[in-house]
Amino acid sequence: MSQPTYTYSGGINAGVSGEMMDAHSKIKAELIALEADLQASLKTWQTPTSKQQYELAKQRWNAAADTMPQSLQIASTSLDNITHAMNKTEDAVTDSWS
Repeated sequence: MSQPTYTYSGGINAGVSGEMMDAHSKIKAELIALEADLQASLKTWQTPTSKQQYELAKQRWNAAADTMPQSLQIASTSLDNITHAMNKTEDAVTDSWS
C-alpha cells in the first residue's frame, strides 16, 4: 500500500484563517437577527416559566458565542504556525537540492 501524498498551500491556509475569524462576526449577526425576529413570537407564548427557560437558554448560547473568538483565534494561530513550519520545511528541502 502506498503512502498518500499531502499537499498544502500557504495562500489557502491564510485565507482559511481569515474566514475563521469572519465566522464569529457572521454567527453573532445571525443570533442578533434571530433574536429580533423571535421577539414578536415570544410575546405570544411566553409564560413566566417559559420566559425563564428561554432566558437561561439564551444566556448559554450567548456565552458559547462569546467564547468563539478565543477558540477561533487559537485555531487561526495554530494554522498560521503550521503553515510557517511547512514553508520552513519546504524551503529547507528545496535548499538541500541546491
